[in-house]
Amino acid sequence: MYKLILLLIALSIMYVKPIAAQKVSVYETKKNVDGEFRVGMATVILLDQEFVEKIWNRSLREYGKLSAKKGYAVIEQALIPQVSSAPVKLYASSGKSANQGVEVWWSIIKDGEALSPSKSADYKEAEKLLADFARKCYIEDINKDIEQAEKALMTTVKAYEKKISEGQGLEKQLSRNLADSITLVQKTMENLTQRDQLRKDLDQNGKDQIVANQEVEKMRRARDLIREKLTKVE
Repeated sequence: MYKLILLLIALSIMYVKPIAAQKVSVYETKKNVDGEFRVGMATVILLDQEFVEKIWNRSLREYGKLSAKKGYAVIEQALIPQVSSAPVKLYASSGKSANQGVEVWWSIIKDGEALSPSKSADYKEAEKLLADFARKCYIEDINKDIEQAEKALMTTVKAYEKKISEGQGLEKQLSRNLADSITLVQKTMENLTQRDQLRKDLDQNGKDQIVANQEVEKMRRARDLIREKLTKVE
């Protein structure tokens, strides 16, 4: 029982991360692509690099056939209707940010030129798409934590239900013992000893049920705290 309690406490610490608003911002920056600095835009996502890059590659493939190059990727005929009715060329990369988190970057070439703030309408649409991607990463990460918290909660619920079942079994044993003592006088001393032990076990079970129920509530609160993160994604 004590090992179970320690495990549940460890799970609650693991799944409850500090709740803070995830502010997404996109900024203009240049990247060296095959010896040429290309104008583009980037955002920093404060999540695990492997996790972000997996979603980034998956999202890029929605725009067209992705070709991996050294240090970057390119889509020769990218279909981004929010930016252009005709195919555009898309350069993209990802990697550790200079400070913390993961920086994802892309440069969209339309009509032979990279989108820049001077082309405000198209640039704003591309900027919004990149910001939406960052929010998508945060939401997927939170949902993953919620799923893990739900599993931890179910573990505590099952442990609690097991204690209730054990208590019911002990109550039945105690009831049978009390009935047997009426007809089996010759086993009175033996039954009394067993009865005392069953009462102690039942009393301990009641205490165990309280502890298990407290852990269920702790896990439920932990899950609810993680769910609150969804409202913090801007």
